[in-house]
Amino acid sequence: SKNWWLTYEHVAIGYWPSALFEFLRNKGDAAFWGGIVEGPTASSNSPQMGSGHFASEGYGGAAFVKNIQIANNEKGYFDTPDKSQVRPESSDKSKYTVERFEYSKYVGMRIFYGGLGSYKAY
Repeated sequence: SKNWWLTYEHVAIGYWPSALFEFLRNKGDAAFWGGIVEGPTASSNSPQMGSGHFASEGYGGAAFVKNIQIANNEKGYFDTPDKSQVRPESSDKSKYTVERFEYSKYVGMRIFYGGLGSYKAY
């Protein structure tokens, strides 16, 4: 159909007709994921992200996204993203981190993220 879909657990949660994206009518060359945190005082105090634990704490500490896949209609299946092509980045690593894009036989491709924000643990 050349339309764009966002799915979660095989349920469609987003749809964009190809007419909206002339430059993506036939295919995309990259995929991006991102996150943002906001609070009532976000301009001066950044809230926690995820569980409030940094990505380096991994499973049981940090928040994570699991089973990351990209639909490839040309091949007719879901691709697991190429780990060597992933570039996790954070706008402020003292507040938030994202790292350890890796494969787990239990949850597929995953990436950990999180952080304290402006909160100072004592």
